[in-house]
Amino acid sequence: MPRLLLMRHAKSDWHSGAASDFDRPLNARGRAAAAAMAAFVARISLVPARVYCSPARRTRETLAAFTAVLPDMPHAIYRRALYDNGLAAYLAALATDMNLSPLLIVGHNPAIHDTALFLTGTGDRATYAALAEKMPTGALTVIDFPGVAFPNPAAGRGSLTAFVRPRSLEVDGRALLRIDRPPSNVSKRMPGACTNDT
Repeated sequence: MPRLLLMRHAKSDWHSGAASDFDRPLNARGRAAAAAMAAFVARISLVPARVYCSPARRTRETLAAFTAVLPDMPHAIYRRALYDNGLAAYLAALATDMNLSPLLIVGHNPAIHDTALFLTGTGDRATYAALAEKMPTGALTVIDFPGVAFPNPAAGRGSLTAFVRPRSLEVDGRALLRIDRPPSNVSKRMPGACTNDT
């Protein structure tokens, strides 16, 4: 069964003096959150088979936390489109490589939030409501695609397995351990109403 991991970069440093948005690094809180999320993913052995990442500094630094604790993780493929473009760029990555599962994409809002909402059609209602409200920095969304043949990512074909935020790993992370739980229908929200990237 194809599995998609969507990771928004951790919190960045707006006061770093970086020459451009592209070069903005993580701040101390972001580095800690990325490390905590990476440790959690390692603890439950959720090792991706393919990794796509925006080449922006803050996404690369977020991903570095994962490579530090997941020695078997493949080298990332960096795509500028994941920084420059929106939903279409993220769906293009899926269309290329969802035969390799789990597939991890590390990117930015609003595109990564749009992608999660666009693909999700079933899952726990409360978890979906939290995702629909906001995908904060450092958050990880896990979407499974039971019975779906790729490459053909389509709206509403995925089941929201987990939405894990750095501040609530202990609570929300338990959802990853219940992946065999039958999904329920959720109310769809069309993509677009997302917060700006930070």
